[in-house]
Amino acid sequence: YEYATAGAYTYGGQDHPLPDRTTLLVDPADGERQRFVRDVRDTAGNGPSIETVLLFRPDGIYLESITVRTLYQGFEDVQALRSDPPALYVPVSATVGDRFTYELAAPATTATVDAVITREETIDVGGTAVRTFVVETTTRFEGTINGTLAATGWLSPERALIVREVVDSSMRFALIETRGRYESTMTSATP
Repeated sequence: YEYATAGAYTYGGQDHPLPDRTTLLVDPADGERQRFVRDVRDTAGNGPSIETVLLFRPDGIYLESITVRTLYQGFEDVQALRSDPPALYVPVSATVGDRFTYELAAPATTATVDAVITREETIDVGGTAVRTFVVETTTRFEGTINGTLAATGWLSPERALIVREVVDSSMRFALIETRGRYESTMTSATP
């Protein structure tokens, strides 16, 4: 999938724009497990690529892991965060007002996620009307990485995909401090 994207990361005292198009790779399901890779690196190839593994079970979608690979001027940091046991990400019975809180842990970093479904909204994705839940999420990182990521995501429960997102982040890793803001919208409801 492709997303029309606008935004930038700030690090090293400079703004680094994101490309006009970013991608989401969705692997074929392997039983109940499916892998998604969101690439939101800047035009120089720096920034994060986020691999998410979801489990599709009768009562809902579970989050098994998120692996964040961040490149910064030739340096790569990999944070493999897992939820043990897998966290219920979106139950089949999800509705406006539902709140979800869970933790993901890596050897040296913990991420605490707080998400709430604020409303339903139908949005246009490449000429297709897509029903979504608007989910406000705050993720706090502590450990090797410290910071906050605040996101508004338009989640299609039928597709299990974020079709639109607005993300603000402020992170610190060792001496490297980054800030970012971007907006992206899926350009087509089909890959």
